[in-house]
Amino acid sequence: MVVLLLTLAGCSREPEAVRLPPPPSSTLPPPPPPPSEVGEFAFRIHKDVRSPTRLACWGCYQKARDAVKMVNGVSEVLIYPDSAVLVVRYVRTRLRDLADVVIAIKKALPEVETESLGEAPPISTRVRLTREIPEPLRPAFEKAADGGSLVVVRCSARACGSCEAGEPASWGEGVIRAVIDLDETPAAKVWLAPEAVPEWIVYDRRGNELGRWRGHVDAADMERRLPAMRARAQ
Repeated sequence: MVVLLLTLAGCSREPEAVRLPPPPSSTLPPPPPPPSEVGEFAFRIHKDVRSPTRLACWGCYQKARDAVKMVNGVSEVLIYPDSAVLVVRYVRTRLRDLADVVIAIKKALPEVETESLGEAPPISTRVRLTREIPEPLRPAFEKAADGGSLVVVRCSARACGSCEAGEPASWGEGVIRAVIDLDETPAAKVWLAPEAVPEWIVYDRRGNELGRWRGHVDAADMERRLPAMRARAQ
């Protein structure tokens, strides 16, 4: 009887709870972001119009940019004539084929060759490497020192030979205009830091840069921007 009671007492005990391992402390990684609707692709231009000092024609690159912007799906085109690169940003769902971009470049610049680069490479920006005004431009700055005028320097080279880019007939009072051929005076490039030609650079009498135009100077844009440049002049 005693043995039977002990057995029944043992059978009436509740089973021990099963211990589960603790949940992992680290959470699952977030899902990858959805692909961007905007893609980017770079093209390098070969055999473009360049001068002996490797300066490209800004007007030619403008033609290519304007032609590519007309391609369905293209949202933005960035041009870097100094590096011979065009960067095209486009809406993935709208652009049918990147070959359409190449065709547009070829129509704008029939003599060039186009190389697809994929992702845009690192592109450097030209900077002034000296504070010393080049000898051919010093007379213009000496005139400006007398009346506090601005100095506008047009940078040109042989790449400008067939360029139709122009400027206003007059820059107005208080503006001294100078022209420099960078193929004839290549040493001036370290002070002017041009990216292409033609390029107009505005300075105060001390040689501080106030602004630039490339490829073409629109008269209305000149009249809008010059007052702010005068206000910054020293």
